[in-house]
Amino acid sequence: MLKLRAMGTTNDLKWFKKIIDRYDVFHVIRMSEPLTMKGTNKYYRMYIELDHIPQKVLDRQRKRK
Repeated sequence: MLKLRAMGTTNDLKWFKKIIDRYDVFHVIRMSEPLTMKGTNKYYRMYIELDHIPQKVLDRQRKRK
């Protein structure tokens, strides 16, 4: 499992979320809403927990479709 902290503008965080959702290699366990950062109104942070899906599992899922 990976735990990430992404930091950027709200547009940056939305873009990053779309990138993660696009790839089926990752299973998103938990993703927080953008949280404010002290000292700035421009940048936000978001916490993400990901799990990697092994290639064998992906191959089996694709064969079923």
